[in-house]
Amino acid sequence: MKSKIYKIILIIVVLSSNIFADLEKELFQQAIDFYKNADYYSAEQKLLELNSILNQKGEISSEILYNLGNCYFRQNKLGLARYYFELSKIVSPYNKDIEYNLRYIKSILNIGTEEGIFEYLLSFIHLKHLLLLTFIFNVLFFGSLIATNFVNLNIINWLKRIGFILFVIFGILSIAKYNYLNKPKCIIVETTQIFSAPEENINTKSVTVNEGKKAIILSKKDNFYAIYLVEDKVQGWIKADKIKILTLRNI
Repeated sequence: MKSKIYKIILIIVVLSSNIFADLEKELFQQAIDFYKNADYYSAEQKLLELNSILNQKGEISSEILYNLGNCYFRQNKLGLARYYFELSKIVSPYNKDIEYNLRYIKSILNIGTEEGIFEYLLSFIHLKHLLLLTFIFNVLFFGSLIATNFVNLNIINWLKRIGFILFVIFGILSIAKYNYLNKPKCIIVETTQIFSAPEENINTKSVTVNEGKKAIILSKKDNFYAIYLVEDKVQGWIKADKIKILTLRNI
């Protein structure tokens, strides 16, 4: 199964090398060479540099994020690997290779269900596609509604009903997807402790949590985040440097 992750990165790297300018292509090629030579740390550094350049231009590359995940996977940094795969999935929710690697890492880490079925299904749909469908069925409904003032045909009435129902459905899904994306979430990038209070001392109770788990962020105080682990049904405080927030801003 590990060999598939290796093959995936090579295919994506080769296919993606045409989308960058000369400097980006050079960095990308260097990352390929380092990866092929099993120098995964150097490949990671080149990809991070390339990702920084793209971010400065307001661009996000799902392929770069994906390949960063592969580099961290090869270094056995599974928390960071999952973090970058999750970011890549936000950009490209329909990519089967990303979903495969996420499932594989979660199986290694013995991670079960972290979200409800509805939220899980929403993760596979892009918000812009939901908004587009909402707009299309909105036009269909109001177009049919106007047409009934001029033409009395059964098919127009059916289009009006169908347009309205689908407009409502996709409108609700769009709102749900927007709320899903804006619910702050994070990945725990290394095995650490969750504390009962935003401080670390002899009076603070703690519990160990393994790397790679996804959590909902509830609040922040000083250098700690209050988080909730859905799978474990555990709530507590974690040091800020032990998590990576799942956002495409400033990655």
